[in-house]
Amino acid sequence: MSLKDFSQYVEDIIEKENGSFFIETKDDDEISLQKINHGEADKIKDNREKSLRFYIVSENLDTIFQTEIFDELEPIIIDGEGGRKTDESCFIQMIICSMGCSPIMNKSFI
Repeated sequence: MSLKDFSQYVEDIIEKENGSFFIETKDDDEISLQKINHGEADKIKDNREKSLRFYIVSENLDTIFQTEIFDELEPIIIDGEGGRKTDESCFIQMIICSMGCSPIMNKSFI
């Protein structure tokens, strides 16, 4: 499943549970986070770089910075890597970074 397909798979859950979906984007050597709202999956390129990550956040945030992602005061997150799709391969890996559990995680992965 590509990251574009995955985002469409979870977007209703994220919206219902008031969460957020962010992807890393790379411009030259600068990596930044871009929020992907419900219905905006076309903003995700299939040929993303292998090392770019994505995040599902348990709060509805307009922005979040790289330095805040793993701050212990920030909301529960799912940290993902991959989603790059080519004719030969497709790979997504996710790690749940949480001290507790949120409805987004329960509904997405259980």
